[in-house]
Amino acid sequence: MNTKDKISNLDLVRNLVENIAPGSAFSVVSHCVDLNANISTAQLESLVQEHIEKYSFLVPLVNFTTESQGLIWGLVWKDAKFPLTKLVSIPNTSSLLSNYNSISNNLTLPKYIDPTLGIAFTIQPSVMGVVDIEKFEIKQTSNLAKIRIALDSKFEDPVVWNFINNPGSDNYIPLTGEDYCKFNVPARRTVVFDSEVLPKISKDNLQSLVIVRSAMNLKLSSLKSGSWHSEWVISFPSDESQGLNWIGKIFIHSFCGEQGNSHLVYSRENIYIKLEQNFKKLNFSDEDLKNFVEESVSKINEAENNFHISLKLEVNKFRDESLTKLRRIVPVNKVPFDWTKFYTSIKDPLSDVISISTSFNK
Repeated sequence: MNTKDKISNLDLVRNLVENIAPGSAFSVVSHCVDLNANISTAQLESLVQEHIEKYSFLVPLVNFTTESQGLIWGLVWKDAKFPLTKLVSIPNTSSLLSNYNSISNNLTLPKYIDPTLGIAFTIQPSVMGVVDIEKFEIKQTSNLAKIRIALDSKFEDPVVWNFINNPGSDNYIPLTGEDYCKFNVPARRTVVFDSEVLPKISKDNLQSLVIVRSAMNLKLSSLKSGSWHSEWVISFPSDESQGLNWIGKIFIHSFCGEQGNSHLVYSRENIYIKLEQNFKKLNFSDEDLKNFVEESVSKINEAENNFHISLKLEVNKFRDESLTKLRRIVPVNKVPFDWTKFYTSIKDPLSDVISISTSFNK
């Protein structure tokens, strides 16, 4: 097979990976390798890594500190990645990140930082797991850091953090392998990043914040899977007369292979949220900070809730109009596609919206 054929095969598999269900990349790509598609192990790892980053994937972090006896989800966000070939320093920290070479193919894998947990971790795409974790200390004292920490705290999920912060409490719920397989622990995280630790996220060289939210139903061993993630960006202008706006995007991909290989893919970008609160060059009082955080969180939650409502309307419209017309022309699987069974919402109140009449059944 010539070089052109090899490239063609790689592009074909990449296109396949871009359109499959969340969490299915390794299975699909490995089968292509088994079929002698002339894809190297390094290319396999790269394709799966792209897939994981596409969905802001969640990976389990087990016992990432000696004090912790539980599991928490690590958020794989593409812009929080440090490609490593040597020791690299993280801005505003005292840490040097070391590279991690994959044992199987001697690949140098990147590290993803999590400022909330103060860790940098490496994932081995081919095993869909964390293989290396480093602790680091953020030495920020700026007002931007105060905003990041305050937002992080406001979005904090007490259910997710219970077994990390309070392993000795009466409410502590120890995790088992069965819990992980059935995902009794909510598979969701919200992480806030700032441009002091991640300069690449700065917009027009302005101090910036990015909120990344991810929720998943990671049924990796079955034919059902679901993914939600959103990103919200804000930059603080140097001109005091300019207002503050969050700009967001939301993406959902839900899949069920047991019911006619049905996919539900829906996204929305350039969602603008105008804030009433305004900081003067990031100089603010404690009361200003509180008001800014509360308004930001409230309006972001409202925007995400409205997204779900509009999604419900789109699903019902497809069921009532498009699918009905299609059945008059070609055979269509009549099994109801109830994607509520395998969808994990970003936060509990949205579950009520999702569970109301969203079956493709007419």
